[in-house]
Amino acid sequence: MVDEAGTMLAELFSALCDPWPDACFLLTHDGVLVEANQAGVRMLGGASHELPGRPITDFVITPAEMVLRHLVVCSRNRQQIPGLLSCRGKDGQEIKYRCFGQRIQRKSDAAPLVFLRCSSFQSAGSKFTTLNQQLEKQQEIQRQLLEERDQLQIEMAERARAEEVTKASHERLLTVLNGLDAIVYVADMKTYELLFVNNFVKEHFGGAVGQLCWKVMQTGQEGPCSFCSNDKLLDGTGNPAGIYCWEFQNTINGRWYDVRDRALQWVDGRIVRLEIASDVTERKQAEEEIKRLNADLEQRVVERTTQLEAANQELEAFCYSVSHDLRAPLRHIDGYVDLMVSRCRADLSEKGLHYLDTIAASACQMGVLIDDLLQFSRTGRAEMVQKSMSMNQALQEALIPLKTPADGRTIEWVIGDLPSVRGDYALLRQVWVNLLDNAVKYTRTREVARIEVSASEDNGKIVFVVADNGVGFDMQYAGKLFGVFQRLHALEDFEGTGIGLATVQRIITRHGGRVWAEAELNRGARFYFTLPK
Repeated sequence: MVDEAGTMLAELFSALCDPWPDACFLLTHDGVLVEANQAGVRMLGGASHELPGRPITDFVITPAEMVLRHLVVCSRNRQQIPGLLSCRGKDGQEIKYRCFGQRIQRKSDAAPLVFLRCSSFQSAGSKFTTLNQQLEKQQEIQRQLLEERDQLQIEMAERARAEEVTKASHERLLTVLNGLDAIVYVADMKTYELLFVNNFVKEHFGGAVGQLCWKVMQTGQEGPCSFCSNDKLLDGTGNPAGIYCWEFQNTINGRWYDVRDRALQWVDGRIVRLEIASDVTERKQAEEEIKRLNADLEQRVVERTTQLEAANQELEAFCYSVSHDLRAPLRHIDGYVDLMVSRCRADLSEKGLHYLDTIAASACQMGVLIDDLLQFSRTGRAEMVQKSMSMNQALQEALIPLKTPADGRTIEWVIGDLPSVRGDYALLRQVWVNLLDNAVKYTRTREVARIEVSASEDNGKIVFVVADNGVGFDMQYAGKLFGVFQRLHALEDFEGTGIGLATVQRIITRHGGRVWAEAELNRGARFYFTLPK
């Protein structure tokens, strides 16, 4: 029984104390070793089977009396009694141990044992260092965890803000889409299922998510619409190909819609069709009305053209009459005046001869007036042959009869370089003839006449100017200047029929330009006309 109890004690001590890093011993009060754990065996430097039954003083260098006295004290107290022990290490160096002894009372009447736990100062320091290192590691781990927690909180806050922004943006988008007075819906391009509809579709067509678009948007359909734009929204690889625009008339309400379709990738990855359709019924009706009005206008143009052709034929007949029928009486008047003067001069008084001269002059003036009227008529009716032409050349041809001095006059010509234009050469040459002839005529009273011709560009137009230092005119009558038969000077002072400037205005207007004049009395005049660049 004693051996069995000793074995149980040894096994129990080994199970409890071998895991400890400190040296643990069971001893009698007089220092005999009963049990030692693995750390205790290493401390004393013996074998585990050699230690039981031997005095501990055989293995320590601490004086035996000090060891025994400490054990006796421990055996008499239930509290832990500290003490010191020293041993030799394997290298022969002294190793000091701090010891704590405590009485172990057995159930039997046997003397109590002493439980002695020893830890070296070196081991304690090492443990302290290890504990410090572990603490530092734990603090570092804690710091990292706190940083990760803070970063996680920041990310969570940012995600919350992003979710709020996305939610607000989504709500704004829904507000806009639902506020549009237009059809807006999203449909699966394979199944035609509606994935989104705005309020307009709900209110006007009764549409809802989950329905089929061709059942909601049209009536009388047995399947997808034959004019569905799905096949026009994808390229050859099946990817979205851009926006497709078209128009259709809805079979439910009969109204016309302008449609914008586009293929998109939905949130779940499938390809869908976004359709936005605006009601353009009023525009279509307006287009139809415009077509009707255009057809009516074309008919009116045909009628007016017919009337204009008839009027032109009448005008041609009138011009022929003026050219032949009116000229014949004038020739007769002029011829008989010449006969009377040549054959009856001796029988006529001075007053009679004066009357005949007046008749002859009036007939001549009438002939000039008829010629000017015919010229004015031809400028309005003649077909224009427009091509690129040199205004310098047209001006020089107009100057040929004017540059020869008459009546001893001195005329200073200042001619600038003129750009080429596109127009009818003969008509624009006539413009130069009329304007330059006026300048020569109305500078007749000047000792030295000065006539300037120049050109400049203004807002995409070419502006030509003919300026002189002649008698000028009062600007309050400038509005009458380009009218037929309008004269601002007496016929006795300056000859003319009042048709030359009207002819200029008609020619320039037919070329898409305009004519105007500026002047002061007795300080000259400036005549302007523009032509497209």
